[in-house]
Amino acid sequence: MPTTTRRHCLTAALAGALVLARTATAGVGGGLPELCGSSGARGSALADATVSLRDLDAASANPAALAVSGRHSVAVSHTVWVQGTRLTHAALAGRRGQTDWGVAAQFFAAGDLERRTGPTAAPLGTFGLYDAALSASLARAWRPRLRVGMTGRLLRQSIATAAAAGAAVDLGVLAAVTPALQAGVALRYLGAMTRLQRERTDLPTTLRIGLAYAGSERVRLTGELQRGRGRGTTAHAGAEYLPVRDLAVRLGYQTGASRRLSAGVGVQRTPWGLDYAYVPLAHGLGAAHQVSWQLHR
Repeated sequence: MPTTTRRHCLTAALAGALVLARTATAGVGGGLPELCGSSGARGSALADATVSLRDLDAASANPAALAVSGRHSVAVSHTVWVQGTRLTHAALAGRRGQTDWGVAAQFFAAGDLERRTGPTAAPLGTFGLYDAALSASLARAWRPRLRVGMTGRLLRQSIATAAAAGAAVDLGVLAAVTPALQAGVALRYLGAMTRLQRERTDLPTTLRIGLAYAGSERVRLTGELQRGRGRGTTAHAGAEYLPVRDLAVRLGYQTGASRRLSAGVGVQRTPWGLDYAYVPLAHGLGAAHQVSWQLHR
């Protein structure tokens, strides 16, 4: 096959794979969309309305909201999307003085995608799409009611035999407006990627602004607006209710082209926690399932 034809085929395959990933991840604009959602099932069940919610997995929304229970915490999450695409996330976090820190790794895989140069009955073969990120986060109290945080990421994207690399930074602020009300602001994925087979990948830079309200020990409400590259503004809202002490029931809603409702449950029995999220997808693609496990010491 001539070199020019191979490049065209690879570009077409990349476009198709990214369309698949973006459809499964709520229409996030820019590249690497599958790495932009909530890394934990709690956040996914709340429709990603987590920019102002303190949590072990908060670095996927707002680094200033990173919270560690005890001295060290470990979290592992696995998500299954359409056509066997999957995302795995693992994190380790700790606290030193007034500073919370965390390191994490994410890996997305979409394998056995059919390769064609045109409309044919049988594919010419298969290829895979793989994205990965390594990150480090710091969060610290700057004022009595104000926390600031930062996350740095190393990124890699590959499709078939082509690959690209890059780096990005997230910046965040979390403010305690009242004892029950918190406000969060985060600017995510500021950075750049190298070219992938002559194609430049624009990172999904996103501004997130939101509130979290703890109406009581059993009820928590969250809401936020997200403004992302190439996708305009979306609204996200979530509700968490604890009918009994160790059980949480969650619902979420967001505007967007590919997903609206979400739901989930969580069980917390010190020192561990287990969460599940169910996210139905539009266009007849089925649903995404996410399971997260945490251990606090």
